Amino acid sequence: MLIKSRKNWLIISSSIVLFSLISISMAQAGCVAIKVQYQDGCPRSGADVKTLYTDPIHDLGSTNETGWTDYTCGVLNPPGPYYVQATYGGSVFGPPQAELDVDSNGDGSTTIQQNFNGDLVITINRPINNGIYNLFRNYYDIYDIDKFSVGFTVNSISTVSNKVYILDGKQIKPGTEQIVQQGNPWEFITELIILKGASHSLRICADSADSSIKHGSSLVYFTTIIKSLCFRPGPFCAR
Repeated sequence: MLIKSRKNWLIISSSIVLFSLISISMAQAGCVAIKVQYQDGCPRSGADVKTLYTDPIHDLGSTNETGWTDYTCGVLNPPGPYYVQATYGGSVFGPPQAELDVDSNGDGSTTIQQNFNGDLVITINRPINNGIYNLFRNYYDIYDIDKFSVGFTVNSISTVSNKVYILDGKQIKPGTEQIVQQGNPWEFITELIILKGASHSLRICADSADSSIKHGSSLVYFTTIIKSLCFRPGPFCAR
């Protein structure tokens, strides 16, 4: 009798564990993320994204500085097309609805794009397009990272904010920034970190107080070359 009771207990316990694992798996499966951006590829941070035509309507979160929402999991489990909408500043951003395809695992992503950029112009003055620049290192800072000076202007009367630097397709954190001129246009010089000599692309995006639109410069392509300045003989001078 004791053995039979123990067997029944083991069966019930195993069933509970299996059910718990299945429940956890179902809760974690099915993650979606949405990117919100302008036509020129600049991300729109602070946009709120939600589903349409679902019961209930699901809040998919707000976009960060890269334009992406955080992953929302376990919400859109059945596969198939869904429709989502982004709003920014109380108004619809981009199309009234954007299609989101969700696979059999409940995973999916899509991009909501505003098909205009507005009239704010951001111009990169340095580096020039297709320019080649030497990044000099001396014997003592051979292991240090290099600071590359970037100059750009923004034709905005009001304050320029939320500047985003996209190097080689990835947002990077800038170094020190100097305001050369205030007003229209604003002129900035900013230090960026260049880790190696290679071909690069750069885009700068920003907001202004007189516009609810984040604008971006044209892509600038340039090349950096590492050169060593040797003030004393050493093994690194031959690089």
